[in-house]
Amino acid sequence: MTCTKSHKMTSWLYNQEQERDPMKTKHMDMRMAQRRIGGDIITLVEKYGEFNARGDRIILSKKMIRKLLQDS
Repeated sequence: MTCTKSHKMTSWLYNQEQERDPMKTKHMDMRMAQRRIGGDIITLVEKYGEFNARGDRIILSKKMIRKLLQDS
């Protein structure tokens, strides 16, 4: 498999994005686009969510959302 010039440029751009936000992966970008989830939602989850037991996901539960809405 050979790399085309456009593939190399895409990889370079992706690597530049990774330097800005190491938590954001290409897979995450694809899923966000598929589900139409904006960056503001991700910021909200990062700020108020909690890591799961394995520590590989941040979860913002419905219970936590209700609590946040009541507190505001």
